[in-house]
Amino acid sequence: MNDLIRAILYNGVGTMVIAKAKFKEFIEELIQNNALTQEEGRRVINEYIVLAENKKVEMEDLMKSTLDKLLLQLKMPPRNELEIKLNDLVAAIKNKNVFQFLKKEMDNAPVVK
Repeated sequence: MNDLIRAILYNGVGTMVIAKAKFKEFIEELIQNNALTQEEGRRVINEYIVLAENKKVEMEDLMKSTLDKLLLQLKMPPRNELEIKLNDLVAAIKNKNVFQFLKKEMDNAPVVK
C-alpha cells in the first residue's frame, strides 16, 4: 500500500514538473512569435506559479485527508497520532530509552482477539 501511495505521489509530482516545463516553453514560444510581450509572458508565468502553488497545497490537503480516511478504514490511529508516536520514538532513541518506550507502548496496546 505504501508503494502504491508513493508511486501516485511521484507520478503526480513528475507530471507537474513536466507540465511546468512545457508551459514555460509554450510561453517562450509565444514571446518569440510576438504573440506576447516579455512583460505579458512574465505575468502569465507568475500567475501560473501562484496557481500551481495553490493547487499543490490543495493536493497536499486532499492526500492528507485521503490518508486519514484510509487509516481509519484500516482501524489504525490517525496520522497525527502516528506522527506523535514517531517523534516519541525518535526522542527515545536519542535518549537511549528505546526499551522503556517499547515496554510502555506494549503495555498500552489494545488486545487483539
